[in-house]
Amino acid sequence: MSTGPIFYTLTKEVEENPYRRPKLFWINFILFIVFMVGLGVFSLPPYLVFMVATVVTAMINYPKNFGEIFGKVGPMYLNIIVMLLAISVYQAVFNNTGMVGAISDGLIKICPKFMLEYIHIILLLLCVIIIYFIPFQIFNAMYPVFISIGAGFGIPAVTIIAPFVCNLSLATSSTPTNSSTYLGCALTETDVQHFCKKAVPVQTVTNAIVILLALIFGIV
Repeated sequence: MSTGPIFYTLTKEVEENPYRRPKLFWINFILFIVFMVGLGVFSLPPYLVFMVATVVTAMINYPKNFGEIFGKVGPMYLNIIVMLLAISVYQAVFNNTGMVGAISDGLIKICPKFMLEYIHIILLLLCVIIIYFIPFQIFNAMYPVFISIGAGFGIPAVTIIAPFVCNLSLATSSTPTNSSTYLGCALTETDVQHFCKKAVPVQTVTNAIVILLALIFGIV
């Protein structure tokens, strides 16, 4: 039996994607199991497992161009680290300086009653667009403000926050401010900005449909 077509197909795939490592499949699979056991069974810190997994698999699969690959993705990792540090500082200041009460009081004084009573629904409708520009951790840090305002209208905290638990995944999966977006795009070999520009309109409409259905059936 001729192996010509098979050899040609494999050669073509390697030429189109030089980073494929089909001969190392089982080694990579075993490493994957080891790292999952570290996370699930031994409860090792996720950041530590991710760092070790990244370095080990890169050195095994790409020993000759290890530095070249990390040189390309290095700026992206640095941007994510800077973003997370900035978010941490923001949340620390936001939650420990009385800003929550001050913002709530300020909004109550200047905003119409209708807008304040439904501010959590309004921002939920816009969350996909907002989180495209603002990291979702900063958006999440506004929850105490929503709860504080809602309390003035007799709205329970769980009623305000519950919709975000369901719908925020639509926003966090289509923003360049989320590290998971970069990971997913890297695995699918998709440009991040191209993906986000296509995803945001779709997720915005989907988000609106979910909220509309929730209002119709009295869930929200």
